Amino acid sequence: MAKIFISHSSRDDTFVRDLRVALADHGLDGWSDLPELMFGDTIWPELQKAIEAASAFVIVVSAHALQSNWVVKELRHALALREQRGTFPIVVFSLNATTLGVWEEFFDEEPDYICVSSDARGIEAAINALLVEVGVLEFKTQASLLSCDSSVLP
Repeated sequence: MAKIFISHSSRDDTFVRDLRVALADHGLDGWSDLPELMFGDTIWPELQKAIEAASAFVIVVSAHALQSNWVVKELRHALALREQRGTFPIVVFSLNATTLGVWEEFFDEEPDYICVSSDARGIEAAINALLVEVGVLEFKTQASLLSCDSSVLP
């Protein structure tokens, strides 16, 4: 089962739990720090190992994530890993149209965002675009990708 590392703020745990369920429904293991890290684990080395073992990296960008030192640290590690490997999908999941802002400077070019709403159907509406980005589904049409405009949000 392919592992997808999910970088997020702990304030978005409810959304990430739902995302993990959706990924599991498609045969993917969504790794986040929720159940995997035990109290007392040395956190950073464990996170590095998990990112390195993943086949793709998803960053859930929210107002909370933009305030998280852990999220930016994880993103930097994923970007360094992509540079080392030559390829490593990094998917920017824009929660309620939140953008990376100045964090976009970490990328060589402006990243593509997958816009997702935090409402009950948000993940369902965005899951196919995520599966395309991580290489599980073949890109079919432009309609399968979601841009971050007001038409995709409630």
